[in-house]
Amino acid sequence: MNAETVNAFLAAATRVIKQFCNIDLVVLKDKIALRPSPVRLYDVNVHIGIVGSLSGVVYFSFPQETAAKIASSMTGLNSFEDGVLSEMAKSALSELCNIICGQAAIELSNYGHKLDLSPPALFTGSGVLTSSFQSVLLGIPMQSPVGIFEIDVALTAK
Repeated sequence: MNAETVNAFLAAATRVIKQFCNIDLVVLKDKIALRPSPVRLYDVNVHIGIVGSLSGVVYFSFPQETAAKIASSMTGLNSFEDGVLSEMAKSALSELCNIICGQAAIELSNYGHKLDLSPPALFTGSGVLTSSFQSVLLGIPMQSPVGIFEIDVALTAK
């Protein structure tokens, strides 16, 4: 995975979250790391598959509190119902991550990549482990005023 690929996702995440949630992100550059598969994720996770000239997966992983605050910023609604993330919040997070990946795919098309995205899949749980076909994922931690989250990217060129 090269810098243009990583930068496309960073730029898209920063731009989309600012536009839809009015939240500024800071990339924790000193904590970006290759993470061997399987990877332990936070409690709320969105998975998007990518195929085309690059193929693999992107995971957006949020602690529950961060996920709720981001979803509330996006929708203007309370994101917790009976102590769990509401269905509207899950839908909003899934769509937010889908838009980020779509924007990154558009940016990567400027470098000649043709990409298709799978619909987002959201899953929750404590201590979730996930793997990819690639042996490592690039973990990109993000900081915001509403909390931390991580984007894990595992893409290879065909």
